[in-house]
Amino acid sequence: MIDAPGADAPHPILLYVRIALLKAGPQDLPASPRLLPATVAAYVLVSLLLGSVLLKDVDNSLLLVLIDCAFTLTCYRLLLRAVGRPERFAQTAAALFGFQAVAAPVLMSGLSLYRSYGQDSPWQVPVTLLMLALAIWTIVVNVRIIRSATEWTVSACIGVVFALALLGQLLALLLQSGGVAT
Repeated sequence: MIDAPGADAPHPILLYVRIALLKAGPQDLPASPRLLPATVAAYVLVSLLLGSVLLKDVDNSLLLVLIDCAFTLTCYRLLLRAVGRPERFAQTAAALFGFQAVAAPVLMSGLSLYRSYGQDSPWQVPVTLLMLALAIWTIVVNVRIIRSATEWTVSACIGVVFALALLGQLLALLLQSGGVAT
């Protein structure tokens, strides 16, 4: 169980929603040693549940989701160590996974719509614009979280977001080509 927030502190789920709405940052999360594991577990459950419901033919196996989590945790641990801010890891990682967990219903619904209607001529433009807006929103939130943790410029944080996304895609391709059993 996550440490109970104080009377004046919002619940972490509400803070994750506020992070998604750009009204809070990782520094607003409680410094609880149990928050990050609980948030990662929630992200895993939400990903598996929504993936099985909305993206039935996409492989969202537990192994792949756990590899994604391990990759993300490792990258951000190394990044924050490299910039001399390892004490910010737990709140930064919790903010990233919390955002992903609360954004997953919107993002996966958008992807499901795109896969269903993205090729139909009357729906192609609106669904593609929706996906573009969701992608931009995700980038903005991730950049804001990284900027809060590193105090780097926005352009440097954008570079980190794109570099980590590229590395993640390369890892996924390696796992697929290597025939990882799922």
